[in-house]
Amino acid sequence: MTSRPLTPTLPILIVLAAAPVLVGGKVQAQPAAGNADACGAGLSEPIRARWLSLGGAQGRLGCPTSGQSATAASPQGTRGEQIIFSGGTGAAILRADTGPHAGQMFAIDGCTWRLYFQYGGSSGWLGFPTSEASNTPDGKRQAFEDGDILYQRAPDTCVAERAEEIAGPAARTPAGTSRLDLFEDAQGRREAIASAVSAARARNEGYQPATTLAFVYTEPGPGLLPLKTYSNPTTGDHDTIASADSERADLAGGYEFDGLQGYVWSDPRPGTVALKRFWNAASQASLLTADPRAEADAIARGYVFSRIEGYAPMGPLGG
Repeated sequence: MTSRPLTPTLPILIVLAAAPVLVGGKVQAQPAAGNADACGAGLSEPIRARWLSLGGAQGRLGCPTSGQSATAASPQGTRGEQIIFSGGTGAAILRADTGPHAGQMFAIDGCTWRLYFQYGGSSGWLGFPTSEASNTPDGKRQAFEDGDILYQRAPDTCVAERAEEIAGPAARTPAGTSRLDLFEDAQGRREAIASAVSAARARNEGYQPATTLAFVYTEPGPGLLPLKTYSNPTTGDHDTIASADSERADLAGGYEFDGLQGYVWSDPRPGTVALKRFWNAASQASLLTADPRAEADAIARGYVFSRIEGYAPMGPLGG
Protein backbone atom coordinates (compact mmCIF):
# COMPACT_ATOMS: atom_id res chain seq x y z
CA MET A 1 0.00 0.00 0.00
CA THR A 2 1.45 3.36 -0.98
CA SER A 3 0.39 6.93 -0.31
CA ARG A 4 1.58 10.22 -1.71
CA PRO A 5 1.25 13.87 -0.58
CA LEU A 6 -1.64 15.64 -2.25
CA THR A 7 -1.68 19.04 -3.89
CA PRO A 8 -4.61 21.36 -3.12
CA THR A 9 -5.70 22.47 -6.58
CA LEU A 10 -5.58 20.41 -9.75
CA PRO A 11 -7.63 20.13 -12.95
CA ILE A 12 -9.95 17.26 -13.86
CA LEU A 13 -9.54 14.52 -16.40
CA ILE A 14 -11.93 12.43 -18.41
CA VAL A 15 -10.23 9.46 -20.06
CA LEU A 16 -11.77 7.94 -23.18
CA ALA A 17 -10.43 4.58 -24.30
CA ALA A 18 -10.79 4.36 -28.07
CA ALA A 19 -10.87 1.31 -30.34
CA PRO A 20 -7.46 0.73 -31.96
CA VAL A 21 -7.14 0.88 -35.76
CA LEU A 22 -4.34 -0.06 -38.14
CA VAL A 23 -2.51 2.86 -39.80
CA GLY A 24 0.52 1.98 -41.90
CA GLY A 25 0.68 -1.43 -40.27
CA LYS A 26 0.77 0.03 -36.74
CA VAL A 27 -1.92 0.19 -34.07
CA GLN A 28 -3.05 3.75 -33.32
CA ALA A 29 -5.87 5.23 -31.21
CA GLN A 30 -9.11 5.90 -33.04
CA PRO A 31 -10.04 9.62 -32.75
CA ALA A 32 -13.36 10.34 -31.05
CA ALA A 33 -16.20 10.97 -33.47
CA GLY A 34 -18.40 14.03 -33.28
CA ASN A 35 -17.81 17.59 -32.18
CA ALA A 36 -20.52 18.23 -29.59
CA ASP A 37 -20.15 21.58 -27.84
CA ALA A 38 -19.25 21.88 -24.14
CA CYS A 39 -18.41 25.43 -23.02
CA GLY A 40 -17.02 26.01 -26.50
CA ALA A 41 -14.88 22.85 -26.52
CA GLY A 42 -15.56 20.01 -28.92
CA LEU A 43 -16.34 16.69 -27.24
CA SER A 44 -17.33 13.36 -28.69
CA GLU A 45 -20.99 12.67 -28.04
CA PRO A 46 -20.37 9.88 -25.45
CA ILE A 47 -18.05 12.16 -23.46
CA ARG A 48 -20.49 15.06 -23.70
CA ALA A 49 -23.37 12.84 -22.55
CA ARG A 50 -21.34 11.74 -19.52
CA TRP A 51 -20.34 15.35 -18.80
CA LEU A 52 -24.01 16.43 -18.91
CA SER A 53 -25.03 13.52 -16.65
CA LEU A 54 -22.62 14.92 -14.04
CA GLY A 55 -24.20 18.39 -14.24
CA GLY A 56 -22.36 19.90 -17.20
CA ALA A 57 -20.77 23.30 -16.65
CA GLN A 58 -22.64 23.70 -13.35
CA GLY A 59 -21.68 20.24 -12.09
CA ARG A 60 -18.62 18.95 -10.33
CA LEU A 61 -16.57 18.79 -13.55
CA GLY A 62 -16.99 22.40 -14.58
CA CYS A 63 -15.91 23.33 -18.12
CA PRO A 64 -13.22 21.70 -20.27
CA THR A 65 -9.89 23.49 -20.31
CA SER A 66 -8.64 21.68 -23.42
CA GLY A 67 -9.87 19.46 -26.22
CA GLN A 68 -9.75 15.67 -26.26
CA SER A 69 -6.27 14.23 -26.71
CA ALA A 70 -4.83 10.74 -26.90
CA THR A 71 -3.37 9.18 -23.74
CA ALA A 72 -0.36 6.94 -23.51
CA ALA A 73 -1.23 3.26 -23.51
CA SER A 74 -1.61 1.67 -20.12
CA PRO A 75 0.77 -1.14 -19.07
CA GLN A 76 -2.16 -3.47 -19.73
CA GLY A 77 -2.42 -2.26 -23.35
CA THR A 78 -5.49 -0.04 -23.09
CA ARG A 79 -5.45 3.05 -25.31
CA GLY A 80 -7.72 6.07 -25.01
CA GLU A 81 -8.29 9.79 -25.09
CA GLN A 82 -8.45 12.35 -22.31
CA ILE A 83 -9.89 15.77 -21.66
CA ILE A 84 -8.96 18.18 -18.87
CA PHE A 85 -11.66 19.98 -16.84
CA SER A 86 -11.53 22.89 -14.43
CA GLY A 87 -13.26 21.29 -11.43
CA GLY A 88 -12.09 18.82 -8.83
CA THR A 89 -13.07 15.40 -10.20
CA GLY A 90 -12.62 13.33 -13.34
CA ALA A 91 -14.16 10.63 -15.43
CA ALA A 92 -13.04 8.04 -17.94
CA ILE A 93 -14.51 5.95 -20.75
CA LEU A 94 -12.96 2.78 -22.18
CA ARG A 95 -13.71 2.02 -25.82
CA ALA A 96 -11.37 -0.86 -26.65
CA ASP A 97 -12.35 -3.46 -29.24
CA THR A 98 -12.01 -6.23 -26.64
CA GLY A 99 -11.99 -6.51 -22.89
CA PRO A 100 -14.55 -6.53 -20.07
CA HIS A 101 -14.72 -2.73 -19.79
CA ALA A 102 -14.90 -1.79 -23.47
CA GLY A 103 -17.00 1.32 -24.07
CA GLN A 104 -17.42 2.15 -20.39
CA MET A 105 -16.81 5.45 -18.58
CA PHE A 106 -15.76 5.95 -14.99
CA ALA A 107 -15.49 9.04 -12.77
CA ILE A 108 -12.34 9.73 -10.74
CA ASP A 109 -12.90 12.09 -7.80
CA GLY A 110 -10.98 14.18 -5.29
CA CYS A 111 -7.75 12.80 -3.87
CA THR A 112 -8.32 9.57 -5.81
CA TRP A 113 -7.76 11.59 -8.99
CA ARG A 114 -4.77 13.45 -7.55
CA LEU A 115 -3.01 10.27 -6.40
CA TYR A 116 -3.87 8.53 -9.67
CA PHE A 117 -2.08 11.19 -11.69
CA GLN A 118 0.83 11.34 -9.29
CA TYR A 119 1.34 7.71 -10.33
CA GLY A 120 1.29 8.67 -14.00
CA GLY A 121 -2.39 8.39 -14.89
CA SER A 122 -3.25 5.80 -17.53
CA SER A 123 0.43 5.12 -18.26
CA GLY A 124 1.23 4.43 -14.60
CA TRP A 125 1.03 1.04 -12.91
CA LEU A 126 -2.63 1.51 -12.01
CA GLY A 127 -3.68 1.70 -15.67
CA PHE A 128 -7.22 2.76 -16.64
CA PRO A 129 -10.09 2.93 -14.10
CA THR A 130 -12.38 -0.10 -14.28
CA SER A 131 -15.20 0.89 -11.90
CA GLU A 132 -16.94 3.82 -10.30
CA ALA A 133 -15.92 4.68 -6.74
CA SER A 134 -17.93 2.66 -4.20
CA ASN A 135 -18.64 3.65 -0.61
CA THR A 136 -16.99 1.87 2.32
CA PRO A 137 -17.55 2.44 6.05
CA ASP A 138 -14.37 4.54 6.13
CA GLY A 139 -14.54 6.32 2.77
CA LYS A 140 -14.48 5.09 -0.84
CA ARG A 141 -12.72 2.51 -3.01
CA GLN A 142 -12.14 2.64 -6.77
CA ALA A 143 -10.75 -0.14 -8.96
CA PHE A 144 -8.15 0.25 -11.72
CA GLU A 145 -6.57 -2.24 -14.10
CA ASP A 146 -3.78 -3.21 -11.71
CA GLY A 147 -4.98 -2.07 -8.29
CA ASP A 148 -7.32 0.04 -6.19
CA ILE A 149 -7.24 3.52 -4.69
CA LEU A 150 -8.85 3.89 -1.27
CA TYR A 151 -10.08 7.25 0.01
CA GLN A 152 -9.91 7.37 3.82
CA ARG A 153 -12.35 9.95 5.13
CA ALA A 154 -10.98 10.51 8.64
CA PRO A 155 -7.42 11.50 7.64
CA ASP A 156 -8.77 12.88 4.31
CA THR A 157 -6.17 11.12 2.23
CA CYS A 158 -5.81 8.37 -0.37
CA VAL A 159 -3.70 5.23 -0.57
CA ALA A 160 -3.11 2.85 -3.47
CA GLU A 161 -3.01 -0.96 -3.39
CA ARG A 162 -1.58 -3.16 -6.11
CA ALA A 163 -3.71 -5.99 -7.48
CA GLU A 164 -1.52 -8.64 -5.87
CA GLU A 165 -2.15 -7.01 -2.49
CA ILE A 166 -5.90 -7.33 -3.03
CA ALA A 167 -6.09 -10.70 -4.80
CA GLY A 168 -5.03 -12.92 -1.90
CA PRO A 169 -6.39 -11.47 1.33
CA ALA A 170 -6.61 -14.89 2.99
CA ALA A 171 -2.84 -15.36 2.76
CA ARG A 172 -2.23 -12.03 4.51
CA THR A 173 -5.12 -12.13 6.99
CA PRO A 174 -3.70 -11.90 10.54
CA ALA A 175 -4.02 -15.28 12.24
CA GLY A 176 -4.85 -13.95 15.70
CA THR A 177 -8.45 -13.22 16.65
CA SER A 178 -10.24 -12.24 19.83
CA ARG A 179 -13.89 -12.48 20.88
CA LEU A 180 -15.94 -9.31 20.60
CA ASP A 181 -18.21 -9.59 23.63
CA LEU A 182 -21.21 -7.47 24.56
CA PHE A 183 -20.97 -6.28 28.17
CA GLU A 184 -23.96 -4.94 30.11
CA ASP A 185 -24.37 -3.13 33.45
CA ALA A 186 -27.25 -3.06 35.95
CA GLN A 187 -28.81 -0.02 34.23
CA GLY A 188 -28.97 -1.85 30.90
CA ARG A 189 -26.13 0.06 29.29
CA ARG A 190 -24.14 -2.06 26.84
CA GLU A 191 -20.66 -1.96 25.37
CA ALA A 192 -18.87 -4.14 22.78
CA ILE A 193 -15.40 -5.11 24.01
CA ALA A 194 -12.61 -7.35 22.70
CA SER A 195 -9.42 -6.28 24.50
CA ALA A 196 -8.45 -7.57 27.96
CA VAL A 197 -7.67 -4.05 29.16
CA SER A 198 -11.13 -2.75 28.20
CA ALA A 199 -12.79 -5.83 29.70
CA ALA A 200 -11.04 -5.22 33.04
CA ARG A 201 -12.09 -1.58 32.99
CA ALA A 202 -15.69 -2.52 32.18
CA ARG A 203 -15.85 -4.99 35.07
CA ASN A 204 -14.56 -2.30 37.43
CA GLU A 205 -17.43 -0.10 36.23
CA GLY A 206 -20.00 -2.80 36.99
CA TYR A 207 -20.34 -4.32 33.50
CA GLN A 208 -20.53 -8.07 32.97
CA PRO A 209 -20.20 -10.08 29.71
CA ALA A 210 -23.62 -10.92 28.27
CA THR A 211 -22.99 -12.53 24.86
CA THR A 212 -20.42 -12.84 22.07
CA LEU A 213 -21.15 -10.67 19.03
CA ALA A 214 -18.38 -11.86 16.68
CA PHE A 215 -14.58 -11.95 16.53
CA VAL A 216 -11.99 -9.31 15.66
CA TYR A 217 -8.44 -9.56 14.37
CA THR A 218 -5.70 -8.69 16.82
CA GLU A 219 -3.32 -7.34 14.15
CA PRO A 220 -3.75 -4.83 11.30
CA GLY A 221 -3.75 -5.89 7.66
CA PRO A 222 -4.84 -4.81 4.15
CA GLY A 223 -8.55 -3.99 4.07
CA LEU A 224 -8.90 -3.91 7.87
CA LEU A 225 -10.15 -1.00 9.99
CA PRO A 226 -9.31 -0.39 13.66
CA LEU A 227 -12.29 -1.04 15.95
CA LYS A 228 -12.16 1.53 18.76
CA THR A 229 -14.08 2.37 21.90
CA TYR A 230 -14.87 5.94 22.90
CA SER A 231 -16.26 6.98 26.28
CA ASN A 232 -18.26 10.01 27.41
CA PRO A 233 -16.80 11.27 30.71
CA THR A 234 -20.04 13.11 31.51
CA THR A 235 -22.59 10.34 30.94
CA GLY A 236 -20.36 7.31 31.37
CA ASP A 237 -21.60 5.86 28.06
CA HIS A 238 -19.31 3.96 25.69
CA ASP A 239 -19.33 3.66 21.90
CA THR A 240 -17.55 0.95 19.86
CA ILE A 241 -16.92 2.17 16.31
CA ALA A 242 -14.71 1.74 13.24
CA SER A 243 -16.09 4.23 10.69
CA ALA A 244 -14.80 7.76 10.28
CA ASP A 245 -18.33 9.19 10.47
CA SER A 246 -18.95 7.67 13.91
CA GLU A 247 -15.54 8.81 15.13
CA ARG A 248 -16.25 12.39 14.10
CA ALA A 249 -19.69 12.24 15.75
CA ASP A 250 -18.18 10.94 19.01
CA LEU A 251 -15.50 13.62 19.10
CA ALA A 252 -18.10 16.32 18.40
CA GLY A 253 -20.28 14.90 21.19
CA GLY A 254 -17.57 15.10 23.85
CA TYR A 255 -16.47 11.46 23.72
CA GLU A 256 -12.82 10.56 24.31
CA PHE A 257 -10.77 7.69 22.89
CA ASP A 258 -10.87 4.76 25.33
CA GLY A 259 -9.11 1.87 23.66
CA LEU A 260 -8.37 -0.24 20.58
CA GLN A 261 -10.43 -3.43 20.45
CA GLY A 262 -9.00 -5.01 17.30
CA TYR A 263 -9.49 -4.86 13.54
CA VAL A 264 -12.47 -5.59 11.25
CA TRP A 265 -12.96 -5.65 7.48
CA SER A 266 -14.04 -2.47 5.73
CA ASP A 267 -15.98 -4.50 3.10
CA PRO A 268 -18.17 -7.62 3.29
CA ARG A 269 -16.21 -10.88 3.18
CA PRO A 270 -17.27 -14.55 3.30
CA GLY A 271 -17.72 -15.73 6.88
CA THR A 272 -18.27 -12.22 8.28
CA VAL A 273 -21.19 -10.39 9.84
CA ALA A 274 -22.02 -6.68 9.64
CA LEU A 275 -21.46 -4.73 12.84
CA LYS A 276 -24.35 -2.26 12.92
CA ARG A 277 -24.40 0.80 15.16
CA PHE A 278 -27.73 1.96 16.58
CA TRP A 279 -28.31 5.31 18.30
CA ASN A 280 -30.82 6.40 20.93
CA ALA A 281 -31.42 10.16 20.67
CA ALA A 282 -33.27 10.33 24.00
CA SER A 283 -30.50 8.74 26.08
CA GLN A 284 -27.66 9.83 23.77
CA ALA A 285 -26.36 6.26 23.83
CA SER A 286 -25.20 3.86 21.11
CA LEU A 287 -25.39 0.10 20.69
CA LEU A 288 -23.45 -2.28 18.44
CA THR A 289 -25.28 -5.31 17.04
CA ALA A 290 -24.32 -8.33 14.93
CA ASP A 291 -27.56 -10.29 14.38
CA PRO A 292 -31.24 -9.63 13.52
CA ARG A 293 -32.48 -10.52 17.02
CA ALA A 294 -30.21 -7.92 18.62
CA GLU A 295 -31.30 -5.37 16.01
CA ALA A 296 -34.96 -5.99 16.82
CA ASP A 297 -34.19 -5.61 20.53
CA ALA A 298 -32.37 -2.34 19.89
CA ILE A 299 -35.30 -0.95 17.91
CA ALA A 300 -37.73 -2.00 20.65
CA ARG A 301 -35.62 -0.06 23.15
CA GLY A 302 -35.88 3.13 21.09
CA TYR A 303 -32.65 2.87 19.11
CA VAL A 304 -32.42 3.83 15.43
CA PHE A 305 -29.98 2.35 12.90
CA SER A 306 -27.02 4.67 12.38
CA ARG A 307 -24.50 2.93 10.10
CA ILE A 308 -22.41 -0.18 9.49
CA GLU A 309 -19.08 0.10 11.29
CA GLY A 310 -17.39 -2.83 9.55
CA TYR A 311 -17.54 -6.57 9.00
CA ALA A 312 -16.27 -9.02 11.64
CA PRO A 313 -15.52 -12.74 11.31
CA MET A 314 -18.17 -14.96 12.87
CA GLY A 315 -15.59 -17.42 14.15
CA PRO A 316 -11.97 -17.39 15.35
CA LEU A 317 -10.74 -18.39 11.87
CA GLY A 318 -13.22 -16.22 9.88
CA GLY A 319 -12.55 -13.92 6.96
